Parts: sequence; C-alpha cells; structure tokens
Amino acid sequence: MTTAYVLSNNTLISFDTSNPNNSNASIPITGLASGQNLVGIDLRPQNGKLYGIASNGMGNAQLYAISTQTGLAAAVGTLGQFVDDTGNSVAITGSGFGVDFNPTVDRLRIVTSSGLNFRVNPNTGAAIDGNMLVAGTNLDGSINGGTTTVDATAYTNSTPNVTATTQYTLDSVTNTLFIQNPPNNGTQTSPLVVTLNGSPLDFTNVNGFDIPSGVNVSASNTSVTGQAFAVLTVGGRTGLYALELSTGAATLVGTVGAGTDPVQGFALQNEVAPASIPLIGLTADGTQLLRFNSASAGTVTPASVTGVAAGETLVGIDLRPATGQLYGLGINDAANTSSLYLIDPQTGAATIVGGGAGQIAFVDALGNPVDLPSANTGFGFDFNPTVDRIRVVTGTGLNFRLNPITGVAVDGNAELAGINPDGSVNGLPIGSVGISATAYTNSFNGTTTTTQYTLDSTSNSLFIQNPPNNGTQTVQLPITLNNTPLDFTEASGFDIPSNVKVSTSNSAASGRALAALRVGSDTNLYAIELSTGAATFVSPIGTGATSLAGLTIAEAPIDTVAFGTPTDTVAENSATIAANFAANGSTIISTASNVQNLVQFSLSSQKNAFVNEIVAFTVDDDLGTINGIAPNATGYLDAAIARSRIIFSTLSNNPNGFDSELSSTLDFGPNARFSTFLIQNGSLDGLRAGQIPTSSVFFSNQTSVRVSNATASNFTFGFEDSPNSGNNDFNDVVVQVDLVNQGTSARTALQGQGQGEVLDLRSLTGQVNASFTVNREAAFDNFVGFYRVVDQNGGIDTNGDGTADILPGNTGYAQAAVSNRVTGIDLSVGNQQTATLSGQLASGSIFAPFLIANGSVSQVLSGQKLDEVYFAYLGANSDRVDHIRLLGNNTFGFEDLQGGGDRDFNDVIVRVTI
Repeated sequence: MTTAYVLSNNTLISFDTSNPNNSNASIPITGLASGQNLVGIDLRPQNGKLYGIASNGMGNAQLYAISTQTGLAAAVGTLGQFVDDTGNSVAITGSGFGVDFNPTVDRLRIVTSSGLNFRVNPNTGAAIDGNMLVAGTNLDGSINGGTTTVDATAYTNSTPNVTATTQYTLDSVTNTLFIQNPPNNGTQTSPLVVTLNGSPLDFTNVNGFDIPSGVNVSASNTSVTGQAFAVLTVGGRTGLYALELSTGAATLVGTVGAGTDPVQGFALQNEVAPASIPLIGLTADGTQLLRFNSASAGTVTPASVTGVAAGETLVGIDLRPATGQLYGLGINDAANTSSLYLIDPQTGAATIVGGGAGQIAFVDALGNPVDLPSANTGFGFDFNPTVDRIRVVTGTGLNFRLNPITGVAVDGNAELAGINPDGSVNGLPIGSVGISATAYTNSFNGTTTTTQYTLDSTSNSLFIQNPPNNGTQTVQLPITLNNTPLDFTEASGFDIPSNVKVSTSNSAASGRALAALRVGSDTNLYAIELSTGAATFVSPIGTGATSLAGLTIAEAPIDTVAFGTPTDTVAENSATIAANFAANGSTIISTASNVQNLVQFSLSSQKNAFVNEIVAFTVDDDLGTINGIAPNATGYLDAAIARSRIIFSTLSNNPNGFDSELSSTLDFGPNARFSTFLIQNGSLDGLRAGQIPTSSVFFSNQTSVRVSNATASNFTFGFEDSPNSGNNDFNDVVVQVDLVNQGTSARTALQGQGQGEVLDLRSLTGQVNASFTVNREAAFDNFVGFYRVVDQNGGIDTNGDGTADILPGNTGYAQAAVSNRVTGIDLSVGNQQTATLSGQLASGSIFAPFLIANGSVSQVLSGQKLDEVYFAYLGANSDRVDHIRLLGNNTFGFEDLQGGGDRDFNDVIVRVTI
C-alpha cells in the first residue's frame, strides 16, 4: 500500500494508489491567510511532514506546513519577493504549479506553467537566490529547452540522506515527460512522449506528479527505470496514471474520486523501509547532528553544527509539530543563560531565534539568577503540541518552558517578581534528582490533547509528568527488556511518534516511543511501550560508541501499516506481521515466519452502542481472494464464513467491577494471510444460523478500519461499526494486534470455532486449578456452572464409555448437562458485584458452560425451568438463539432472557483463569 494525498480546493484527500476512486474522508485545510489558496503539495523526506505552496493570485506565495491529521496549516517564515537585478519585483504566476523536494539538499523545487523555476528553504520559508553573482533575489533559470512550460515536477531517490537524484517534469502542452538538467538552469532534456496503449496520450492538465521511494538513480540527472504516478486530466476527467519513467508509457489506475473534482496537487507518503521513521540525534558535545533511520540506526549521516554562540553548548533538539522546523537549545552554564536556535538539519547551520545570544535567563523574585546546570547534566527538550511551547527539564530538577516564536522564556509564575521557572521536578523515587529526557504524545499541529512522558536513568523508569507545569512525576513504570529490568546510565534522547495519541490530556497512551539509552558502553535505540515500560532493542546508533544529548523523530504516517524490525517477543525467528490495504480496499493481515506464531488480539477501548463480534478468516493471497472468489464478489461472504474464527465480542455496557482488558489468541500458522469483519449487534453463530442479516456484516477495508501505532510485531485496529453513518471516528472498537510466540492457543482453539465457548483442557495433564471471576448486570439471580462434553459438538457421555449418548437438541439434554456439572463450581453473584471462586477441573476434557436463568440446580433436576437453561450450543437452547458470547479467551458473557432478550450479554460474565 502507498498512501497518496491530493489537494482539491484547499481540501486534503487521501487514498491508496491502487484504488484512487475509494478515498478516505476529506479534511478541510485551515489556517491559510486570507486570499491565499494552496497550489501544490509535497511530503518532505527529511521529516515526513506535508508542505504546501499557497498563492494569493497577485504574484505572492507562501510556504505552509500542513497536518495530515487535522488539516491545520502553519506558515513557515515568509517567502518574500523575488527581485531582479534592477530592483523590480518578480511575480510568481502560473495556472499550474509543480512542487517537490530535492532529497539530496532538502530544498523545495517549484516550477510553474508560466515557465518559472525556483527554490524555497523549508527551514525558513525563504526564497533561495538563484544567482548570487548579481543583485536582487533571483529566480533560477526559466524553463527552456524541449519546452518553455511545465506543469509538474518530481524527484527520484525520495528518501533522506541520499546523494543522487534526478528531477523529472511533465508538460501538458507537448504531452511530454522530461528530465530537468541542470535543475537550476531549468533545461528540459530527454523528452519522452507520454503514451497510453501505445498511442500518444493527450492530457490537458497535470494535476499532480510524484515518484515513490525506491525508484532510484545511482548518478544524478540520469534516467531511471521505475514507475511514477501522475494525476492527469484526460477528456475532462481526472485520473491517476502509473507512468513508466524509462519509456513514458502510462497506465490508467482509476479516476480520482468521481473524476470530476478539481485537483491542484499530489504527494506520496513514502517509507524508506517497513516501519521506518527518519530520526535526528544530537551528539553529547553538541557539535554534530546524526541523521539516520529507525530501520537502519547503525548507518548515520553526520552534519557539523555551526553558528552556536561562543560559550554555549547545544543540549537538546526537537522538530516543531506546527512547522516541521528543527529547534535546539544552547546553554552557557557559566553565565546562567541560554539561547534558542533554528537549525538546518541538512547543513547543521544554526540561527538564533529572537534578539540575540543569551536572552533566555531565569531570575527569582529576589533578583538572583537561577542556576542553569552544565550541559553534561542532561536536558530533556520537547514541544508541547497543544500550545506550541517547548518544555525543558534537566537532570538537576529544573522544569521550564520556551516560546519558539520569540526565543524567550515563559514565566512560570507571573504573580512573583522576576522570570521564574515552572515547578521543580518532584515525585521521583528516593535517589533520583531530575529528569534528562521528555517527550509528548499527539505530536501534530491542531491537537487539543497530549501527555508528557519523562525518563529517569537513576530509577530506570518511565513517568507521566502531571501537571506538566508543576513538574510532578506520576505513574511510574520500570523499563524492562525481556521482562528483566533494563539498567541504563543515560537517557540520551527520547521522542514519541506523531501517530501515538491520547484522547484525554495527561492520560496514559498505548504505543511505542523511541529512546536513545546508554546501556553499558553503548548508545542504543530502543522502542518503549508507553503502557507497560517494556523496551525492545532496535539497534546501536552508529557503532554505539557515540553518546547523544538529544533525539527527535520525523512525522510518522497516520496509519503506518507495514513493519520490518522484530521485537523481542519474536526475535528468535525474525517474524513480522503487516496490515495492508489491497487494491480492492480490503484489509489483509499477513505474518512472515517459517515457524508457528500466534496472533493476540487485545481490546484497547470501546465506544460502541452495539454488542459487536469481531471475526477473523484466512485468505489465499494479498488481494483477499478465497478459493478464487474476490472480495465483494457473489459468494464471498459464504466463503469467508466457512473459514471464520471468532476473535471476541465487545460489550456496550460493562457491569461494575468488570475488568475489560480482554484478549484472544489465535493460531494462523506460519506465513499466514487473513482478514477480519465486524458483525454489528450479532454473532458468527447467529450469522451461520441465518438469524443475523448479512447487512450487519462489515468487512475490514478503508471505510471501516483504521490502522495505527504499527511496529514489527503489532499494530492497532480502529473499527467503525456503522461505516455508512457519516460518523466515522474509528473508535467504536479499538484492538491491538500482536504477534507473539507463546500463548494459550492449544487450550482456546475451540473458542474461535462456531459455538465454541468452552474450556478445552485436552492438552493438559493432572488436576487443573482454575479461578472463576463472576460479574453481573441483571435483575435475575442466575446460576452458572460447567459440565463435561465429549467433543466440540457438545455431546454428553452419560454411561462412562467415552462416547456421546445425548446431543444438543435431544430431549433431556438440559437435565443431563446439569446432572454432569462439575460439583463445587457453583457460580453466582449479587447484581453489580464481583465474586471470585477457585476450583479444580479434570485435564484431558472439554467443559462447556451453562446458565440457569433465575433458578437453581434442584429445579432443573426436578424437571422445572428446562426452557430457561442456556448453553453455548444453539440447538440445546429452547429458543435456538445465541445466549453465550466469547468476550476473550476463557471469558464468557451470558444473556438470560428467552429469545435473546436485550442481547447485551452482560447479565453474567465469567472469566476463567487457568
């Protein structure tokens, strides 16, 4: 899957390049200055952020950074005016604009249909002088050679830290593909007429053009064999075309939307490698930036930092979420002053923000300077995305904020005289003094919520700083590696990808941060699960010998859907799991391992109004085909049902005290492919029995599922249970999907099958100790027990010969089941209360649950209430409907009313721990 963004009248639309007419919900772009309209977009390889050029139609232009999550645009500096050598302003004109980043120098190239050709510095937003030998701020050379106008441009090698690239252009006047060489001269060379099915393709407009990462040249300005994508207007309809750069041959992929919406820009979301994110480190002495990628942290590209004021040392860096600019903090501990810098990540050139060096200084109410610690004490430096301010914490316990616009300190207590820091770091364990690393969630422009995390190398712990301005450290989580405490002597850098989010500020997040930790004599990159503190070793940074003072992460894709670096849980066989959107829109999950691996589904959160069931089914290929039947084709649902296994059902109303941290583990075998679907307010059992309409089934695709928080061994699925309602928040059911190498699948395999809400102990030996936790949300005083069955079909052996003597649906089944119940496991509880009971079960057997609605064992055995005993097997129930749902491995939810009642399945809930 390659995600593409198109710009349509100041609206952002995304889709998979294999299916352009099936787009995600559009996002209006806000924050533009009055009268300005965006005319082109591109994603910057250096930091993963989307940028756009806006024009006011009067010859002026402005660079913006745009959040792909909220659509909020922030101006980056001021483009200013181009001025020729006689002092006359040069208007920026054109009906079409081509916008693309040159990855070798990290500069933005713009070409226009009027023949203009120029560059912009994305760090300052300023125009780049195309001719330093003459007066003025000059454009680069006008478009010339094979044509004098081009509509769009794109570069090869579109990844950070490359040394070669070729700039391609498209011209709708001549219907030709060119190489612009030399780029700054604007000369159009190597013309190739664009063709479709062997004939020239007449396109009236180039609405966008981009080249995926992986299409690379080894020497700049040379031709390449590889496929680009272009949005072209042909015959009045706008379509996405795949374009072979070596021949000019085009292939229509599909219309963009309905083919009639205006499109002014197009950009591809590229990844260097699966699960890869560009990072920038700052060496401990503050003299070098180290650019690298999370997928290959051992390979670093250094850039020497210049421009830092005498006496100051850089101690921290971070990319500003609003604009994508790299900021750094310089400290002069002798003078107790500091300066804020804007740093070019490509060249290392640092420029002071604001009035001058040393303008950041804290003074207490008595007029005494506040001591700033030395650089080697450790500084944490990160942007709070909700207020666009920089948080700084230190190893000595200082805690303060900076304004990135003015470069001065934020007064932490305006009621006192002086310029005060915020509240000192407090709440740490005994022996810890301060914090040397910090990072915020929701690191994107326009967010209204965030949580500040910190790392303490003394206690080897992760904290939430809450309230941030008070400096209070809360929710301590020890950092572990392979379930063993990880001892790190330095937290040398720490950042959280932008797609790790919280919905409420200061609440715990689920997702992985990245940290540079000094362990022994090496500085290594680790992924840290924020919900548990569990660390995963990724790689040494460089050789591991260089200590860092800071680390910042580029903007991560919203829905990272592929991964490559294994976590410790699967490192033994380097297994991976990936979720991809197929060309038909279906979500296909695949595991890559030559040995058996298990997939664990954990319920993270739910806001559903229905009791939904999530189901998995295996497929034959990456398109989701089953026995030759494609998704959406006739017979596909029946084919999927035949291969389906239940993951779990999700309640809409939890009883008091019920622990909703539920999970289910399924074994799909090695190198598997599978997909999922959601049954709205129904179950797989009911669907198979014809009791649930097929309209309640929603297959996982781009309209019903979002994928986020991806790593090598897990990702998060956000399900929408009413995808056609117009309220697609994708949080009705949120499930974390993990690849694990151990679990309870042998004891829970039957639970994924139809009518499989049972305890399967056939793989165990000896007496099995079990603990039963019971919750209730019902008026009835119900009784739950377990009885032995001979096989998965629910037959009961009444004479001890090991074969089924009575089957579900046979007369006398209810009395036989209750008579064969496990004595001593008599489960009941008061309404809205919780009870726990221990008991023993015999190994080598299958035990099925039953519920007696508002009755007792003696009543059933005497022939009463036989119609009100409910089982996992529909045929055994007097009403033949579903009364037990699987809520997770060994967790069962019961419905106690005839005919299915209110179908809330929370009347009694039993969780069994074995």
